[in-house]
Amino acid sequence: MTKIAKVPARDIEAEMLELYIERGSQTEKDLIGLGFTKDQISTYAPKVAERLRLSNAA
Repeated sequence: MTKIAKVPARDIEAEMLELYIERGSQTEKDLIGLGFTKDQISTYAPKVAERLRLSNAA
């Protein structure tokens, strides 16, 4: 019987937010170069932008 290592699920939104904090704005090309897919970018980038807007408004 083969054991399968449990890999924690990625928190894409948190990863993108952390990248913004560390490096500033990223283009789609930058994010793809960092290993994100176009689908992940189109799904999570707007959520990250909204979180940033809300944190700046507070």
